[in-house]
Amino acid sequence: MTKQKTKKKPKSKLSAAVGRPSQSVEQRKSKAAICIDLLKRKGGASIDDLKKATGWQSHSVRGFLSGKIKKTAGLKLTSEKAADGVRRYHVQPV
Repeated sequence: MTKQKTKKKPKSKLSAAVGRPSQSVEQRKSKAAICIDLLKRKGGASIDDLKKATGWQSHSVRGFLSGKIKKTAGLKLTSEKAADGVRRYHVQPV
């Protein structure tokens, strides 16, 4: 009988991550949480503010606002157009 060679199992991702320092809380925050924080500010947030914070494209930001904020999270989203022509979005406290 011949002896079969067995392949070595790759190291787990956990063992590779053990040596790394832990990430700060801000780095672990989800993009959705970052957007909600921006929308809760007194001045609210524009589409460009949300794009810069998340790296999303404009249509993705608008989809997030209508889908996640209005429908899923059930938050009240309002918007207003400032004198400079930029629309700013706000989340109203429930």
